Amino acid sequence: MRNIAKIGWGGLRIPNEQIECFRTRGYICVRDCLPASLVCDLRSISDQLSSLASSILTSSQAAGMSLFERARTRPRELIVVPEKTLPTQVCRYEFMMGSSSDFKELVVGCFQDAVSELVGEGVVPFKDKTNEKLPGGGAFTPHQDFAAYRAFKPRYHATTLLTIDLADARNGCVQFATNLNELITAKPAVVLDTVDGKALLHYYDGGPHHGDIRTDISRQLKWQPLETRPGDLVVFDSFSPHYSAVNKSANRRRAIFVTFTRASEGRLYDEYYADKRLNYDDPKFHVSTPTTHR
Repeated sequence: MRNIAKIGWGGLRIPNEQIECFRTRGYICVRDCLPASLVCDLRSISDQLSSLASSILTSSQAAGMSLFERARTRPRELIVVPEKTLPTQVCRYEFMMGSSSDFKELVVGCFQDAVSELVGEGVVPFKDKTNEKLPGGGAFTPHQDFAAYRAFKPRYHATTLLTIDLADARNGCVQFATNLNELITAKPAVVLDTVDGKALLHYYDGGPHHGDIRTDISRQLKWQPLETRPGDLVVFDSFSPHYSAVNKSANRRRAIFVTFTRASEGRLYDEYYADKRLNYDDPKFHVSTPTTHR
């Protein structure tokens, strides 16, 4: 693959109004901002990694090898997690930058500076994943990502959502809460903790709804589907409530998520995935996901 780091943004900067919106609302969508060549590179890499993830799942099951054992003994391979109700189907896979130099080059060369601009200081990759959202799969219940990250050092995260397949309400596009600030102002009791000025809502700790925003609170949030297509860029922080429904279409709906943290808090990508390989089924790695954990 050609040097994708050189095609990236082409000098594009996030508009000031979008920066302000991100910092106050917690998420933005910049439409049609990615060049066609970059969208093509993303799809090519995604096709390769999705095929590899499927192969890892099927070959492990055929060999009678647990995915935990495989992740633990193959430290440079994708980490694959199947659907809870469809165990022969990939739910998501992770460690994309660690296993694909092309993907790492693309992320660092094309997105890291833009996210730094939004956050207001330098950022570094913390984790990455692709949600496959195959037909019938992938209901990610209402949550804030920080609930999954409390056990780790960084106190703030910003995640890019990169659309590979058209995402709409039928196939389970991401939905964001639009009234978070209004709710916590009117009802401060919904807040469990405040982290660097950001509100973490009460959520279920343990059990089948581990990580979900408490139901009585999520019902008070106003949810807006965010339909996206390749070429759009979505960025949201780890305190922005969101969810996505089951894919009810006949086609898969892949989306890549790359999470960044402040560079001042350290480079923790390898540390995060070393922990995940040793604790594959730990609930802290399965917050509000349609996957199995202990």
